[in-house]
Amino acid sequence: MATLVALSEQLRAEIGDISSTFLERFVGNGTDQRFQLTVAPVNAEILQITVNGVDISTECQVEETTGLIVVPAVPSIGQQ
Repeated sequence: MATLVALSEQLRAEIGDISSTFLERFVGNGTDQRFQLTVAPVNAEILQITVNGVDISTECQVEETTGLIVVPAVPSIGQQ
């Protein structure tokens, strides 16, 4: 049985919508734990999420369809 990600990748390849690299920076405000990417859909398996240079990708929840990321702990004010 095909996964949603595999089907999505196949469809994107067929219509010529090839994945591209992007970089977004968010700055912690001491309150927010949810961050909305301007790019969607995304593939959570290859998305790299860091806080102050520490990779926390495996600890985050990613809604692939909408590009919403929920980090496990609220970043402190000024953390990127």
